[in-house]
Amino acid sequence: KKNLVPMINNRLNSISSNETVFNDSKIIYQDALQKSGHNGHLQWDQSTPSPQQTRTRRRRAIIWFNPPFSENVTTKIGKEFFKLLEKHFPARHKFYKILNRNTIKLSYSCTPNIGSMIKSHNRKILDRTEENQTLPCNCRNKEQCLLDGQCRAKAVVYHA
Repeated sequence: KKNLVPMINNRLNSISSNETVFNDSKIIYQDALQKSGHNGHLQWDQSTPSPQQTRTRRRRAIIWFNPPFSENVTTKIGKEFFKLLEKHFPARHKFYKILNRNTIKLSYSCTPNIGSMIKSHNRKILDRTEENQTLPCNCRNKEQCLLDGQCRAKAVVYHA
C-alpha cells in the first residue's frame, strides 16, 4: 500500500517517451490516487530507462540429409545430391524457399557393418535363455505374495 505511489510513478515513467507525454497522462493517475486516499505526487524522472524490447530470433528450418557412409562407395553422394537439388528446385520454383542449399544440410551417418548387424540379430533370436529364466519376487513381504513368488513373470494372465 505504501509503495503504490512510487510503483505507479516508475511505471508511468517507463511507458512515457518524454516529459510532455508523462504530464498528459499523469493527471488521470494523480486524481485516482487522491480519490483513494494516497497523497503522493507523480514526477517525471529522466533517469528511468525505457524498457528495451528483446526480439526473439526466428530459428531457421533446416532439413538434414543423412546418407550412410561407406568407404566402398566412390561416388560423391553429397555433391550429386546438391546438383539434383539445384536442378529440380531452381530459384523460380515454388518450393525453392524450402528446398535450397541454405535450408538443407548434409551429414554422413555411420552405420554398423552389415555382418555385425546380422550377427547381433541372430544372437537375439537364438539366445532365448532369458525367457526360461524367472526373476525373483520383489514384494516387500515375500510370505504374502499373491502370485506365490511369480509376480515378476512375463505375460501373466489374471483371472477374476
